[in-house]
Amino acid sequence: MTALWILGILAVLLLLLTAAAFRVRLQSVLNCQFFLLLAALTDETIQLFTGRGSQVRDVWLDFAGGTNFRELGGYEADEGKHIKWGQIWRGIPTCKLTGEADRAKLDALGLRLILDLRSSGEVQKEPDYVPDGARLVQICGLCAEDGHEISFAPDDIAALMKGYEESADGSTFVQAMYERMLFGNKAFKELFRALEAGETPILFHCSAGKDRTGVAAMLILLALGASDETICADYERTNLCRKAEIDAVLAEHAEEIAANPACRMRYYRK
Repeated sequence: MTALWILGILAVLLLLLTAAAFRVRLQSVLNCQFFLLLAALTDETIQLFTGRGSQVRDVWLDFAGGTNFRELGGYEADEGKHIKWGQIWRGIPTCKLTGEADRAKLDALGLRLILDLRSSGEVQKEPDYVPDGARLVQICGLCAEDGHEISFAPDDIAALMKGYEESADGSTFVQAMYERMLFGNKAFKELFRALEAGETPILFHCSAGKDRTGVAAMLILLALGASDETICADYERTNLCRKAEIDAVLAEHAEEIAANPACRMRYYRK
């Protein structure tokens, strides 16, 4: 069991410790739309669920321009049903998919909505490519208490960490980030609005498809009745998709990590 796996799972468990209560709280946060969503997603005519016995398959797409682009299709959800393939995608900024083959593969998904969870500053540096027929919505998935977008610049991180004591391994930062994302998040409310309205296929993403995207996926799976084990497994899959990138960063900082092993976890955030 690697330290990366432990940190990732602890971050999800931070949210899942109150999973039972959270399922109830979702009802009040989303009001009647929560019930409409569940009713719609369990209706075969909406085609977000398949019948029992759906076969699990490789859920990520192999793009030359980036990794960690995958779907929630095939996961077991409420009452033994399985989420239908090709409807709910989690990924990376589409601007990274510049090659002809990558663009063709993305276009073939037939996306109707792209929800960009990055900050405005991040978007200005790398604006999304939007396939024909898709609509782009950008709402930052991580904001300070005053509504200020967190773009991971030093000043933004300092604002997010206000009231927390920084730890050498970066775990306190992860805790602060995940606590801020969980409630009162306009981006996630828009995500559920789109799902309730049947605006699929949908892609939601942040800068690397890890944290903001991971929490969004967790909320969808929670709402659809997936088990905590399924939710943790989906979150952990990011480590597999990004293994080459993670290994490269760790190799680049090998001397520093050897001198101070506690700082190793800090580089998983890159």
